Amino acid sequence: MARRKTNKNHLHRYQRFTLKDSGKDIFRCVLPGCRHYLFEQFALGQHSECNRCAREFVLNRENMELRKPHCIDCTKGRKGTKKPRTADILESLDDLLSGLR
Repeated sequence: MARRKTNKNHLHRYQRFTLKDSGKDIFRCVLPGCRHYLFEQFALGQHSECNRCAREFVLNRENMELRKPHCIDCTKGRKGTKKPRTADILESLDDLLSGLR
């Protein structure tokens, strides 16, 4: 019997799948030749390769909800919502603190 050659020394690129018989979610590595998978409760906190930019990131509750988890750098914000810049926040705090003196 011939053994399959697998490269075990790589960073896994996970994708969410749902098992048909039990309905449980698993995270399976989608890289060629890799048969690694994790049940959802064990995937939290695992290092993964981003499905968009291929950089390393840690799986958290937010990106585990996605079918193809990706890092925070590849996340697009919603249109029309603008995140406040750090400089703007510091300026507002400075104004607030100067009013208290």
